[in-house]
Amino acid sequence: MSINVMTGPENTLHNALEPMLSRGSSATWAQLGKAALQHLGRDVPQNDVEVCRAMTADKSIGDVITAGVNSAIYAGFASEPDSTISWTVEMSAADFKESELFLLASGSRLERIPRGGTAPQTGFDFAGLTYRVGRFGAKFTLDAQDMVDGQHVGAVMFAVEQLGRAARRVRSDLVFSLILQNPVLPYDDTAMFHADHSNLGSAVLGSAGLSTGMAALGNATLSDDHGYPIHVNNGGALLVVPPDSAVASKALLHTLALGGSQDIALAVESRIGGAGLADPTDGTLRVGLSTNWLLAATRPSVPAVVVCALDGNFLPDVSRFSLEGDGRYGVGWAVKLDLAVVAASHDAVYWSSGTG
Repeated sequence: MSINVMTGPENTLHNALEPMLSRGSSATWAQLGKAALQHLGRDVPQNDVEVCRAMTADKSIGDVITAGVNSAIYAGFASEPDSTISWTVEMSAADFKESELFLLASGSRLERIPRGGTAPQTGFDFAGLTYRVGRFGAKFTLDAQDMVDGQHVGAVMFAVEQLGRAARRVRSDLVFSLILQNPVLPYDDTAMFHADHSNLGSAVLGSAGLSTGMAALGNATLSDDHGYPIHVNNGGALLVVPPDSAVASKALLHTLALGGSQDIALAVESRIGGAGLADPTDGTLRVGLSTNWLLAATRPSVPAVVVCALDGNFLPDVSRFSLEGDGRYGVGWAVKLDLAVVAASHDAVYWSSGTG
């Protein structure tokens, strides 16, 4: 998200109004409008209705308010936890068309080049890993009634901050909906989590089950053109559990603590539990189990999940629009994210239902 940088008179206006544009503010929109108009040397109407009308019609004031809205959305976005960051990989997408994810041919390796020779050819694996970026968004408005009836600016900014939190949740919702869906991977026509991939189990979360998951990730290898193994040494570095297993998981990881970078991090994630998760793409409800657990490698050679954003912008974009017309006046803001997720590989994740 880009926050407007104010210069000249707008900068001084921004500095003057900034305390009134926080979620701790008790100022009304009419009070903010009067302060802004006075600061700019404009005529200040006596009627609050006309003050709000003049405020919303002024571009300079609108830009300052929008900068405050941007700041509130960004603050909410930054403060919402995201348990997908460490084990997914980000990639820029060029447009909204269906696109293909390019991977080096499975098991590509560098080979010795004979004196006077040339490097051996490697290629891309056109495995049908397709995705399409979708637009996710919401909008909110401040109309005449909202402004004139004494709605506090701080109350609105508090709500705006929650919208930023909602924007941050889109990525996690998409990723874990994909995980719960357990999609078929086109390069071998097998589900992401499957016995044939050695990354699907049912062990109850404990030292034995976790050991099985660690071994599955660590023993995963790629294969070169001759069928020989290429070792990538994936390590289970993040354990994702539903809230029902939070305390037991903390105790387990405490007893297994090795110290330093070898320790397994814990993420408590309600999305994989029994409450259900609505896919932001189509509203499909996917429900997990309170015993599920996921083990992920955080620096895999081939990522399990790739998150794609239009033009590489993973932050929400905010735009302002006017409500003028049909006897209405006011201002509104639209918030959007352009994202897609794609399952790229099975090697870097292990899943257990935890049912024993």
